[in-house]
Amino acid sequence: MTDLPTLETDVLVCGAGIAGLTAARTAQEAGARVVVLEKGPETGGSSAVSAGIVWTARDLAGWLSVQPGGDPTLGKALVTTYPEAIQWLRTQDVRLDPFEFGESGWNPPFPYVAFQLERRDDGRSNPRAGMDRLTANIAGAGGRIFTETAIRTFLQDAAGHVVGAEAQGPNNRLRINARATVMATGGFQGSPELRARYFGPNSDRMILRANPYSTGEAFQAALAVGAGSAGPFGRFYGHRVVAPPAVVDFPSFPRVHLGGALPGAILVNLRGERYVDESESDEVSVHALPHQPEALGFMIYSETDAATQIGSAALETVRSVGTEILEAPALDSLAQQMSTTWGVARAPLLASLAAYNAAADARDPTMLPIPRTSDLHPLEQPPFYAIRFLPGITVTYGGVRIDALTQVLDSTGRPLGGLYAAGADAGGIYTRGYTGGLSMALAFGRIAGRQAAASALSPY
Repeated sequence: MTDLPTLETDVLVCGAGIAGLTAARTAQEAGARVVVLEKGPETGGSSAVSAGIVWTARDLAGWLSVQPGGDPTLGKALVTTYPEAIQWLRTQDVRLDPFEFGESGWNPPFPYVAFQLERRDDGRSNPRAGMDRLTANIAGAGGRIFTETAIRTFLQDAAGHVVGAEAQGPNNRLRINARATVMATGGFQGSPELRARYFGPNSDRMILRANPYSTGEAFQAALAVGAGSAGPFGRFYGHRVVAPPAVVDFPSFPRVHLGGALPGAILVNLRGERYVDESESDEVSVHALPHQPEALGFMIYSETDAATQIGSAALETVRSVGTEILEAPALDSLAQQMSTTWGVARAPLLASLAAYNAAADARDPTMLPIPRTSDLHPLEQPPFYAIRFLPGITVTYGGVRIDALTQVLDSTGRPLGGLYAAGADAGGIYTRGYTGGLSMALAFGRIAGRQAAASALSPY
């Protein structure tokens, strides 16, 4: 067998989104030589196509309020590292401006700290510019970055210590010997196989709201060398995304979704049944959507919702991508249209609408099989409308098990020497709600970079 081309380095980083780039640059600043592998054709990962809002809870109590059963040591690591990580990012000549969510019509249900990444003159973010700047800083300091190169297996010494990896480049396989390795490949949402395993048979209907290169190779390679796993594996960060014939692509991902924009609307499935409490935040209620028939949901709303400032803006955006919106002067005729056009069960739908309006008129949510905890208002102002949607997935919640120092742990909770994980490759950080993906990647990328460098530069 021909010997593989071999690289030698102190720290190997697998993945070049914000978590991987942060880890690599942090390790460099601590004195370590770094090699970065990126499966995609360019660096930046899903961070580069995100909305560019870097935010999280202000304190541990706020974080725990939406992460029931969450590990407080990981939550504390996130919220305490985040402020320093923001200041560090500015030292990399990445622009960050204070940001408030209120203008979007939604606010986190806890105190938060948020920044907009690389705000442009038109008010939107340009996160690609920030990721390019980090990339240039790494390369300028001597770091080697290989794109179109995917991790295949982690390497171990006789003691089980991870000592690098084998990877597949565009033209050949190569070996990277490293004294410490960071996995930061962004989760496994791009893998149809892993989505089917963890989200069920309708997962092929999920719309990917992220780069397509995060397909779980690092996660599977880590399991193969003894890493433990941490869930929840059945949950993810995502939004309700308008269904075809709407065309939703990279440029529109941050804008085109139905995330709580119409608070008076109700949600039903193909059986015509309400399947979730609509007053739950979209990133929580979307978890139930892959388990509905054909992973389809339908939003029904009235002219009252459509006429609001928030509703008008949201609907203008979803119309701009070709969304099919049904309209009718009465609920029974809307139900007929939904049955004829989309195959929604008409009789159960009418029963669901009648039960909902009766509960709203009585102001008694307990009359509903799935009570609505807030915004229980009758649908009574015609015309009425319906939009069809699918679950959009941005990033997975399950991954390898880590501690607060980002060390990957085995199934017994012992560190798997030499291996660290940051960003979505690490599981157990988010359990139900969402407190920012870029912040998690940034904070844990900082920790992983420091720890990997310290490990690599110290004698065994």
